Amino acid sequence: MGVVFDVTSRHDAMQAVLQRHDRLNALVTVTASAFWTTSPNGELNECAQWMGLTGQTYAQTRGLGWLDAVHPEDRPRTQAAWMTAVQHASAYNTEYRILCSDGIYRWFNSRGAPVLNKDGTVREWVGICLNVPGQSRYGAQGLAASDARTEAESADRPLTAAQVRAARGMVGLSKEELAKMAGVSISTIVRLEDVNSPVRPRHDTVMAVRRALEQAGVAFTFEANAKPGVREV
Repeated sequence: MGVVFDVTSRHDAMQAVLQRHDRLNALVTVTASAFWTTSPNGELNECAQWMGLTGQTYAQTRGLGWLDAVHPEDRPRTQAAWMTAVQHASAYNTEYRILCSDGIYRWFNSRGAPVLNKDGTVREWVGICLNVPGQSRYGAQGLAASDARTEAESADRPLTAAQVRAARGMVGLSKEELAKMAGVSISTIVRLEDVNSPVRPRHDTVMAVRRALEQAGVAFTFEANAKPGVREV
């Protein structure tokens, strides 16, 4: 004797959870240079991407050891911002320079948030490090303050159709490949590359495409008295 149960709803619910997980992983991969988690007291747990970015070992990241990869001028501010967030269980958002494994200091925006238990206590922290395009520091030579402001202002500027076409050609990506990397539709790429398109994608969509191209190895330029351009990193 036996019985048959209809588990369609349970199967669909599981598939929906897996789909959301896959979407999140894809989004993190295309937008973040490093994904990290910490214990409730702020000590790094999962940090494989951070280790790959900085060259630090897991042991070197223990406690506040990860701060050793942060530029000395930025460490006090970075530590204060992180400890304040941990103490108050509030969102964390700051920018600092990281000594990457290739020996070059680069600017990153680090963001994190607490994951809470039902009683309101912190179960863990999750966060990402986002590359700030166009800002780097070679040894002791840094960007001038005016150049830094220009880079910061241009980091959020929308791309022109010519820039998207040139950047995609420079890194050898097809429309389909770029769309997959950015997590957008192929038609979005087509509209971005068509200067006469009557439909313009949303700003966050354009930024997703820009980040994908920058991670593929290009940088976008917005110099005064010059047309917007693109160059290899």
